[in-house]
Amino acid sequence: MQRIRVFDTIRSSEPGAWNDLLGPYDSADYGWLCTVEESFRTPLRPHYVALEEDGRLLGAASCAVMEHAEGVLGVNQALLGRAAGLCSTLGVSFLPALVCSPFKVSGPHVGVGRGLKGAERREVLSAIVNAVEREAEALKLPVIFQNVDKVLEAHLAGILAERGYAETIGPPACSM
Repeated sequence: MQRIRVFDTIRSSEPGAWNDLLGPYDSADYGWLCTVEESFRTPLRPHYVALEEDGRLLGAASCAVMEHAEGVLGVNQALLGRAAGLCSTLGVSFLPALVCSPFKVSGPHVGVGRGLKGAERREVLSAIVNAVEREAEALKLPVIFQNVDKVLEAHLAGILAERGYAETIGPPACSM
């Protein structure tokens, strides 16, 4: 039987299963996420969403409640670009929000078991997106899937487009 589990520290997941699911991306690695949790310089409230079946991890996403943080390139800067400062002055912000995005680097938003293809893969992705949306609703926050790569994450991009999510672009390569 499938079940969704939400937890607030990566330590609630088994390291080998997590790393197998999310592949070779250092940004999704269990050890990296432990380090981020311990050393992130702004308030970070992780919300890991996992789909399990009979004790096996089928899919997962690492999300976090992001608050406004001065001096850190974040969601507002990525979505508003150079207008972020002016918007901040005017009180316009996308935060707080539940953000589903690789922490501080690139990588997958949702990991899916390597053996899952086609319709099964899409079902797992949909279940994870549903669970992330329910978690955001419970927190009374908007949800943002930031910087989804339409080539590497085509199935996820399609699901989000069907649900009316706006596309976001990556943070600027440099800031002035």
